[in-house]
Amino acid sequence: MPGYNLKLTLALLFAPLAFGQAPADPMQDRVLYFSHVITPQGVQETVNAIRGITDIRQVTIDPGQRFLSVRGTADQIAAAAWLVGALDQSESAQPPTGSPLAYDYLGAPRGGTAVRVFWLANISTPGGIQELVNAVRGTADMSWIFSRKAPAAIIFRATPDQAALAEWLINEIDGATGAASAAPAIRKAAAYTYASDTRGDTAVRVYYLPPTVAPQSLQEIADLVRKTAHIQRFFPFNQLNAMVLRTTPEQADAAGRLIQQGDSH
Repeated sequence: MPGYNLKLTLALLFAPLAFGQAPADPMQDRVLYFSHVITPQGVQETVNAIRGITDIRQVTIDPGQRFLSVRGTADQIAAAAWLVGALDQSESAQPPTGSPLAYDYLGAPRGGTAVRVFWLANISTPGGIQELVNAVRGTADMSWIFSRKAPAAIIFRATPDQAALAEWLINEIDGATGAASAAPAIRKAAAYTYASDTRGDTAVRVYYLPPTVAPQSLQEIADLVRKTAHIQRFFPFNQLNAMVLRTTPEQADAAGRLIQQGDSH
């Protein structure tokens, strides 16, 4: 059996070489160009959104030439290319109209496959954009949400249910802002049911107070509602004298009563 032993020895010697070969590098390199984003702030805001949404760590920016080099998986590169196309808008142009832009990021690391880009029609101040981002992030429990200041946009990645809640809230607040600028008036509370919450916090509400309520009074009412109704997800939108919250239906009703009582004083 000498020949058999020799073959076995050779097989054992070369087996580590075969199994030890490095697999093909799954990472790809790509250069993505901007045509319309020209200011340093616009480029930085766009790159922040792309890096955060795609989870690409290796991003090199060349603001002067308006391009970025990215290194990531095929899914990450595809998502980054889509975002560049969606966000490459001139800062001096009017926000695009219509439905939000949607992308299904199936290879998303750490969950959340629904990518959305919302162009705001009526909210344009940095303070208003930031308040809306805070409200959407806190109400929908989002981890990946970013903004562009000009033209005003909100970009996020979330689960489909979170994306649906965020779309409702953005449309509600942005639409109410436009209506208020045309004809200030008392608006009825807006309601949304977020059925995905297993802890019972399914009631989403936007309560509007009259534009005559002073900022100090608005803050006092907000403090009262937080403490009395024990609501954790509670966010002001000062531009509209509005309050956004998500809690149980019972706590939401209690908050509504407290807001009405506070407004009557």
